[in-house]
Amino acid sequence: MTFHSDLPIFILTNPERYWLQQVYDWNKIGRRFSFEHVRVALEGRIPNDFTYQEIDSRLLQHNGCSITILGIRALDPETDILNKIDLTACAIRQLILKDVDRHDLPITEISEITGYTTLHTSFYINLLSLVGHFNNGGSFEKDFQVFKTIRVGGSEKSFNNYMGYPGIEMLIMNSLRSYGPQPGAGFSHQEIFVANQKLDQIIELIGAKFEENNLEMLEIRNNINDMRNHFSLPKKNWWQMFLGKLGEMTVSGIISETLSKKIISIFSGVIHRLGF
Repeated sequence: MTFHSDLPIFILTNPERYWLQQVYDWNKIGRRFSFEHVRVALEGRIPNDFTYQEIDSRLLQHNGCSITILGIRALDPETDILNKIDLTACAIRQLILKDVDRHDLPITEISEITGYTTLHTSFYINLLSLVGHFNNGGSFEKDFQVFKTIRVGGSEKSFNNYMGYPGIEMLIMNSLRSYGPQPGAGFSHQEIFVANQKLDQIIELIGAKFEENNLEMLEIRNNINDMRNHFSLPKKNWWQMFLGKLGEMTVSGIISETLSKKIISIFSGVIHRLGF
């Protein structure tokens, strides 16, 4: 697997993961649906007031109904989806070079080159279209968002994009420049109060594992107490910082993996909608 170190990493809350996974499952099979269908399918699994607008817009498009490549990577950091999209784009480029006068390309011909199914090929083309202009429409299977053909002729922009195709990772990085800083929900006064209580509980839990005035315990207490200085951060950033500190202490052996999991469980349900 190619490691894409330059692409951003996203930490998902449970409701965000459920929504993205449902959309991903339906996108892969070419199902046509609206955000209402997703919300109803997730009834009982996400908070009643959760909406897709709470998900980072870099992960989801088209009114909560199209997962992006970054959204797929957020669900599965080990995915090889980028390589598959690159192979699909290169296959289309090959067909254009073979006969530049053809305006419409059958998905079956693209699939013959890549070895992917027509269903998967259509999905990869849809993902590619989210980061640039790579087709001018096409024909679809009846009742499904699955291409039968794609139209690549008649557009200078589409033609140039295939001729100069730089790779999907570069296209994603270019598209990210159009996004400003993503807004994040901050802590309310009540959430700060409750979070402080949980931090006290964590210190008490860890203290039971160490002798009084133990140097490692002092280091842990300092790390935990430092989190009280960062409630001005968006909740997601705060949580990422907390997980980072916890991860460092676990890797260094100061606390065990079992204790680390207990610490994370203490925050379950504390921060509104985040699903920790």
